[in-house]
Amino acid sequence: MINFFIFINKIYKKNWVPKRIFRFPYSLLVGMCLGLFKRDDLAKIDRILYDERKEYFNDEHNKHLYRWEKEFVKRYFSKVKTIYITAVGGGRELYGFHKLGFDVSGCEYNSLFRKNGNEFFKRENLPLSIEPVERDDFPELNKTYDAVIIGWGSYIHIKGRNVRVNMLRKASKALEKDGIIVVSYWPAKWMRLNSKRLEKVGNFFARLRGNETVERGDCLDPEFVRFYHSDEIKDELNEAGFDLFEYREDEFGVAIGKKR
Repeated sequence: MINFFIFINKIYKKNWVPKRIFRFPYSLLVGMCLGLFKRDDLAKIDRILYDERKEYFNDEHNKHLYRWEKEFVKRYFSKVKTIYITAVGGGRELYGFHKLGFDVSGCEYNSLFRKNGNEFFKRENLPLSIEPVERDDFPELNKTYDAVIIGWGSYIHIKGRNVRVNMLRKASKALEKDGIIVVSYWPAKWMRLNSKRLEKVGNFFARLRGNETVERGDCLDPEFVRFYHSDEIKDELNEAGFDLFEYREDEFGVAIGKKR
């Protein structure tokens, strides 16, 4: 079922596929799979897809921060010296923030990414390493940091509000008083499928399977992704002990909060 869905997703994304005709039946399939796929299935899809994305294994890709990352550093990190970063992939964020002079550490659950990233750091003669972590989790740390960055795009792949809030609470414990957290997300306005339909169809099949509830905004593309309204990000950060003081949704969503 997983490989079949990945195949259909690739076909649906082709430019020659008339989306107006196929969007409805495709959304029914996505909703059904949202309800049927277990958490282990979602992890398997992640591994299949990300192991094939060669850019994350490319040294040149891993030597550059995105424009928005450099921008929030200038605006909010004037007093920040230490940063912990999750979902660092092949080490791009660790490399970039280290080069900017920050004391950085980070983790990644994908073993191939960790291996490639640590080899990349050795080639560059950098005193950096990527720590292992369980999927959808935040590691227990023996020190606190001035800032935590939830690695680019990773928050959207975490299924379940309770799981996300629990991860944010653990991140809060790793922060100094008034520490900063940065979360990137996909705005709801980007969603091209009917979120109410996905929720309704998904929960019908979730009940049949005895699976977790499908929340409005959940989607498969083909990996699990979630689209957010800004108030949803604010609520999740607030429940985890953060005050949201800025968000933006121009290139994509970025929320910046401060530990209470």
